[in-house]
Amino acid sequence: MSPSLPKAWQCVLICWGTKYGATDVNRLVKRVSDQNSSVARFVLISDRQHEGLDPRVEHATLPEVYLKPEFMTGESQTKLGMFKTRVLKPDMPAIYIDLDTLILGPIEQAFHFRKNDRSIVMFQSAILSFSGLARMIYRLTKGKRYARGNSSFIVFHPKHCSMISDEFLKT
Repeated sequence: MSPSLPKAWQCVLICWGTKYGATDVNRLVKRVSDQNSSVARFVLISDRQHEGLDPRVEHATLPEVYLKPEFMTGESQTKLGMFKTRVLKPDMPAIYIDLDTLILGPIEQAFHFRKNDRSIVMFQSAILSFSGLARMIYRLTKGKRYARGNSSFIVFHPKHCSMISDEFLKT
């Protein structure tokens, strides 16, 4: 049985560099709050303070270790900073959303995809599942890997996920 919809959850956003600003954050905060009844907190994890943010948005500092230039190339490594212990408060589950995500309805329903409170939900982004065709494409592209999970939308509970950051930083 999957966990029920939490009474309260936190919406997590991440912003580094100068591509997105307070206007982008505020637009997403408004859409999420308009479409979801149990979102209790908005957290922006960032490399700097942002002027003009919606007052409902709490700031959390992106851990220094994730600000290495090789992590900030547009890939997902910098996003792993949200899993580092004490970046997010562990008192409620979370949904992470990329700042360029379009919200068309209640996203909190995604909590029903969890098997339990320790589950992490990511949606498949690869068009091809692991198969003979996928292996052939892998060989033809000389080993270039394609994404297996879409890191634009992640459902998780911070108190159960610090091992993701810990394991990544070991490598």
